[in-house]
Amino acid sequence: MMEVRCPYCLSETRAELKPGTGYCCPECQEALPRDYVDRSNSRARIGLVGFTGHGKTVYLTSLFYTLRVLSNRDIWRNFSWRTCDDHTHKIKYSDVRKFENSKLPQSTPENFPRPALIHLQNVPSMGDIFLTFYDTAGRVYESTEKITDMGRFVAHADTVFFLISLSESGLGNCDMADVSFEMERLLDIYIRGVYEKMHVDLSDNQEMVVLLTKADEIDILPEDLHNLLNRSSCNWWISDGSGGMESKLRDLDNYSDRIRKWLRSEGCGGFVNLAENNFKGVKYTLISSTGASPMGDTLVTKLEPEHPKGVINPLVFAMRSASSRHGKSKLGSFFGR
Repeated sequence: MMEVRCPYCLSETRAELKPGTGYCCPECQEALPRDYVDRSNSRARIGLVGFTGHGKTVYLTSLFYTLRVLSNRDIWRNFSWRTCDDHTHKIKYSDVRKFENSKLPQSTPENFPRPALIHLQNVPSMGDIFLTFYDTAGRVYESTEKITDMGRFVAHADTVFFLISLSESGLGNCDMADVSFEMERLLDIYIRGVYEKMHVDLSDNQEMVVLLTKADEIDILPEDLHNLLNRSSCNWWISDGSGGMESKLRDLDNYSDRIRKWLRSEGCGGFVNLAENNFKGVKYTLISSTGASPMGDTLVTKLEPEHPKGVINPLVFAMRSASSRHGKSKLGSFFGR
């Protein structure tokens, strides 16, 4: 059996098969999914990076909710997904259930994160993919010391989702001078912690997707980007018969470039340059995990499937890279109705 990287301890190891237990990592003794140890399967490690209050945990819950919608409505034909451990099972069947009833999840505690591990089956054009998510507390990104102590899982991700709320960074009013400052501060700390202290070569090993979260609160968003956000619910992925996933990915690439140009025009070129000079690749997305601002930990209206906007888009970028690495991409296959 070939070596795989354990999603729990990050060791490169050969899984052991134990009677009554199944496959497990010999280093940390965590159980490993049966199909995960098959090296032919695509897999991606995704790290969530962002300061406290910028929406990392809510985004992950909204993403799981939207994956359920894609499956239940057969928007992606024959698509299904399952959890791979008890921790992730709780997110899908407890936290997401509360989210459906308009309750937001609690913030991630400041400790070593236990990953969320899911197996996606029959993703259009990409097949089966294992995804590992590392959601680390926002306070970890306030200093390089905390990143080296608690952020090593994120540091070894294939793709990092940089979650940045412009309204939070701009002190509630989207002051782009404040936004640019906070975006660069987060990225500067991350690069120093991961590249300098942990010796991870980001330009060879890690891609970045920038998630502009709480995008429904951005009052200076140009009209075309505002319209893009409003169109990007789960229904956007329903096939229109004009090229399937290949066409959708071209659209996402174009939207990414438009967001990048807008950030530059608003004085955030320093962040854009710093990201593109230090990572393997960079994409940009607009996200609204709930569709509207909550009151405390409760949504003001009952959550409907069309409310989350753009939450699948970053994941599709990460899955495309994973499929490309494993030579499994089949772009152009048909979408379900």
